[in-house]
Amino acid sequence: MRFFFIISIIAFFAGMELSCTSSYKAAKKEVLVEFRLMKKGVYCGGARPSDQMLLDLKKMTPLSSTQFYIKSGHINDPSAPAICSSITDEEGLAFVQLKPGNYLLVFEDKQDWSQFNSWKDSFAVAKEPYSAIDTMCLRQWIQIPEAVFQVHADSTPVIELVRPDKCFWNNIPCIEYTGSIPP
Repeated sequence: MRFFFIISIIAFFAGMELSCTSSYKAAKKEVLVEFRLMKKGVYCGGARPSDQMLLDLKKMTPLSSTQFYIKSGHINDPSAPAICSSITDEEGLAFVQLKPGNYLLVFEDKQDWSQFNSWKDSFAVAKEPYSAIDTMCLRQWIQIPEAVFQVHADSTPVIELVRPDKCFWNNIPCIEYTGSIPP
């Protein structure tokens, strides 16, 4: 009887171990993640736009043929390699297989240090029509991802992102445009 009891306990714990192992393996299964990237126009000054032009600027359009990068975590580390990258189609859609976990999305300007270094070198000193770049601000900017998201084994996530267009005079972060703005 005692032997049967010990075997039952061993079988019980072995069964628990197998169920934890199998659920762990299931949790590591890759999930198809859908990305919907859109852009929204912006008024950059100049002659007063017509009402129709203002309405058109509010419309979101697909961010097509745009490369983006997926990294692990919540804060972008430009030194960390991307897990994967993808390019949106003409509808602004892309699909990526990811394991359950925490992820972030960045565009090419934040995926590594190259854009940071280019701006830091090009705008180290004030030159018309820009001020010198604030490198502390730029370090903070590069760490902020465009999107942060979680992937769960039992879901089919859809990540939607709207990226506003930028005007020529404010398309570089952490720098002040000192030239004239269109009236």
